[in-house]
Amino acid sequence: MKKAELKKWMFCLLVMAFSLGSALHVCAEEELKENSWRYKDGELISTLDAYDAVDVSEITHPEGTKWGIDVSHHQKEIDWEKVKSDGVDFVIIRCGYGVEGEDRYWFRNIAECERLGIPYGVYLYSHATTTELAKQEAERVLKMVEDCNLSYPIFYDMEDNSTKDADLTAIANTFCKTIQKAGYPVGIYSGKNWWNTYLSDPSLSKWYRWVAQWNTACDYLGDYTIWQYTSKGHVDGIEGNVDLNYQIGYPADHGGKYVGPYEDVARDQWYSAAVSYVYQHEIMDGLKETVFGPAEILTREQFVRALWSMEGKPEVKYQNKFPDVPEGEKYADAVMWASQNGIVNGYTDSGKFGPENSITREEISKMIQAYAKYKKYPAAAAADLSDYKDASNINEFAKESMSWAVKTRLIRGVTEDTLSPQGVTNRAECATILRRFLEPYRDVRRSEWYAENVLSAYYSGVMTGLNEICFGPNEVLARAQFAVILYRMEKEPETEYTEKFSDVGKDIWYTDAILWANEAKIVTGYTDTDLFGPSDKITREQMAVMMYRYALYKRYDVSKEADFTQFVDAESVDEFAKDAMQWAVGMEIITGKEEGTVLDPLGNATRAECAAIVMRFIEKYGM
Repeated sequence: MKKAELKKWMFCLLVMAFSLGSALHVCAEEELKENSWRYKDGELISTLDAYDAVDVSEITHPEGTKWGIDVSHHQKEIDWEKVKSDGVDFVIIRCGYGVEGEDRYWFRNIAECERLGIPYGVYLYSHATTTELAKQEAERVLKMVEDCNLSYPIFYDMEDNSTKDADLTAIANTFCKTIQKAGYPVGIYSGKNWWNTYLSDPSLSKWYRWVAQWNTACDYLGDYTIWQYTSKGHVDGIEGNVDLNYQIGYPADHGGKYVGPYEDVARDQWYSAAVSYVYQHEIMDGLKETVFGPAEILTREQFVRALWSMEGKPEVKYQNKFPDVPEGEKYADAVMWASQNGIVNGYTDSGKFGPENSITREEISKMIQAYAKYKKYPAAAAADLSDYKDASNINEFAKESMSWAVKTRLIRGVTEDTLSPQGVTNRAECATILRRFLEPYRDVRRSEWYAENVLSAYYSGVMTGLNEICFGPNEVLARAQFAVILYRMEKEPETEYTEKFSDVGKDIWYTDAILWANEAKIVTGYTDTDLFGPSDKITREQMAVMMYRYALYKRYDVSKEADFTQFVDAESVDEFAKDAMQWAVGMEIITGKEEGTVLDPLGNATRAECAAIVMRFIEKYGM
């Protein structure tokens, strides 16, 4: 099997595995209670269609060019392969509702659409009653769709009865302008009555309209891009009813509003989401106000300025360190900051920095690894580069950094077996690398308490995601997964297979880790059995015990202990785990929940908790 086919096959397996646990992706049960012309207390109203006697499969539109559906958690788990086979041309997927609500199936739905190549857009159900809330809703959507390959607009679902008395025109324009500024096409969804009554202001004609009129024809008089003609459609792969839609004409027929911040970055390009990200977060400037220059070759000063911008453009005192970096140049502060913090050096032979010189891929790896170390991220993970036929061409100064950058997927081969270390990088590739560095996982937001720990675990190579775009912070960790994490911390020593546990077969992804950990007296099987339980969910006290034994294996000092009386559930710690839990709490490797009052020793540990515990351990013992 070729490498590309193997990677694709493995990704498909990971998506299917993720799908099995999709209900855990959003750990809290949805509290949304939609109330509108189509919902009552969050349930679809079943008596609204005006044509119960009509076969909806016979309904057409004279200008309909594509046929699609829109989905949310109401459709539950969808068999997307059957949906595609049934002829669906496009899908509009609900990502969430309000400022904080997340549709529990949205991530699975987009992952499946991307896996199968089904064109899709997204929509947010709005609860905004002020322009401030509308802007927050827009910013939330932008956060959720970063790195998504959208083919259709982001739509603003305006229908909830709680918003009727608000200034809906101002709210809609605020949301849409925020989305448009980030480079996405944007539109508004509502029913015909709302369009005629609440959303009739001419200023809303700037945005795409998605009109719901459940009937055999749409008699809305304004321009519209999508017509939702029924809520009682049936499509293979979806149990129960689903909304059906027609796309009307093409984008150019509605004013060609697929507008982004840069005229030379089309939404269907592989780099468009990354460019939107660096624009939105003010990391990279365009060459001009409306020109990004994705194919332009990146210079050394442009990359250093991007790193400096990522750090918030800290003030720095100018030093005459490089003869070609004069004071007052637009890049001078960035170069000074990077130089003073060990992120960049000048050329050995001339002492110059070479601000306008094209930056090579190995130079990028060197600078970004140095920046990771500056951020105190563990940056020692290493990839085996032997599959790349030009790996021997890497200069000595960049061998470690190229290996690390490939391991962390920041830099990938230009072909399956070519790294091109001295090759140049264009601005689109740079935006993509920086996007990967800042948020390698789509489901780990920078504002979450565990974000820095997840990043540190990622860059150390200790923990990997469920797949390339999903970390699964709220997924519960299995015993085998934690054994593998400890094994990686120990640099994966060679292990010879023995039939130690009947449920740990040969050549499984966790076999070597469990056998090594057992030999090192870090893990044991269940008492009076020959089972390890690799897929069993690990508890917080089991994790503490394994970490404690690993510390003993490493001959670290484990004498520090904590008084358990501060925790209301201290007595629930099992006898075998007391020493380990007292040590873990004393070292502040495990902290209490609910403002430090609950230890929850028997509760299952999530992947986010694991990342925090592991990285605290590494920090405390200076690994």
